[in-house]
Amino acid sequence: MKQKTLWITTFTLLIAHLCLQYIVIRYYSLSNIADIVSFIVDLVGNIFAVVLLGGILGSLLALIPFQQKNYKQRFMQTFPISLSVILPILLIAFLYVYLYIAV
Repeated sequence: MKQKTLWITTFTLLIAHLCLQYIVIRYYSLSNIADIVSFIVDLVGNIFAVVLLGGILGSLLALIPFQQKNYKQRFMQTFPISLSVILPILLIAFLYVYLYIAV
């Protein structure tokens, strides 16, 4: 796959994950400043966690030698792939929690 296609897939999955988590599962009233700050901190923390998990998996996959490329080139190729693997797992986990435990 091309890099552009991988990044589009990754951002689509990220938007789906965030919509599922913040529109369907969680409800924020956003009526006062404390609720707004809590929402922003939760959103940034969620994105940071997804990028961290994808970065860890991408860096481990980049250690595998491939086509005589250096580590940076392999990481830039494996990072969107690893994010595209992590995000469906998180989507399924949040759906499971929402459908079977929370309801």
